[in-house]
Amino acid sequence: MARDTRRQQLLACAIEAFAERGTARAGHADIARLAQVSVATAFEYFPTRELLLDAVLADVERFLFDVMAQGTAAGAVRGRVLEIFHVFASSVEDQPHRMRVWLDWSTSIREHVWPRYVAVQERIIEMFRQMIDEGRSAGTVHPLVEAEDAARILVGQAHMIVMMRFAHVETERVSRFIDHVIDSALSR
Repeated sequence: MARDTRRQQLLACAIEAFAERGTARAGHADIARLAQVSVATAFEYFPTRELLLDAVLADVERFLFDVMAQGTAAGAVRGRVLEIFHVFASSVEDQPHRMRVWLDWSTSIREHVWPRYVAVQERIIEMFRQMIDEGRSAGTVHPLVEAEDAARILVGQAHMIVMMRFAHVETERVSRFIDHVIDSALSR
């Protein structure tokens, strides 16, 4: 197998292992088991657990920012946020391992992991804040809506949407919840 192909395979297995065992417990042996390679092969591509964890978290970061990019098109803020939330909800089926790592990461308040999570969240909050400010300028968001507070509400509820999907809450109910969250965050 080509080196880049093997690295991608091991990263995919790492994401699955971290989804199964959590960011605190998964390691090289779990990846080797899933990839059906030796533990030494996993170490060859990811020489330390820190590098392995960094690779997994970097992949999840890229994924989250790709989801956020779904809402960067022109149009009313509500529609953009709605699209982002529906992508998050459908990601539970399409990308369950990444979504599980994201949820686990959000509770990993450890020295190395937590500051990185906070930085990712702050960047996402800023992306929502910019959308809301654009909506206020365009007149599609109430002018008294505090953009940063509304952005934080949206980010927090993205977690709930994903948890609802993992709990197998019916799609229609999740959609109603999404509508309610967006309307609550963007109105005064």
